[in-house]
Amino acid sequence: MYCRVVQHKSLINKIILASFFLVFLSGCDSGINSSSSEVKPLYKSTTLYKNKNCLELNNELSYLEIEIQKMATLVDTSKRHQDYKLSLGWILIPSYFFIGNNEDEAHKLSILKGEHDAILRSLKSRQC
Repeated sequence: MYCRVVQHKSLINKIILASFFLVFLSGCDSGINSSSSEVKPLYKSTTLYKNKNCLELNNELSYLEIEIQKMATLVDTSKRHQDYKLSLGWILIPSYFFIGNNEDEAHKLSILKGEHDAILRSLKSRQC
């Protein structure tokens, strides 16, 4: 009788231990956490820029390049912070609950890169 109780406790302990690790390991795959160089541009149509002249397009292009640089810095900073949290997660298991991703920032950067490409295509089609 005593042997059966020990076997059940051992089985219960294994189940608890396995579920404990599954819960914490689920935080490892918290989505996209990419650097700014890995972000691909989102396609934008050039019709937004068809009524603008070459000077306006160049001004818009220079403004977008500044915004892209700011957002790229934000994406890279966010990635670096998440990587630090992940490295701490190996030491302090509860930190896995606070590991996020930089998916929102990366999406905004991809939109800006897409607008930048659309302006470049407009400039090329107008031979500016």
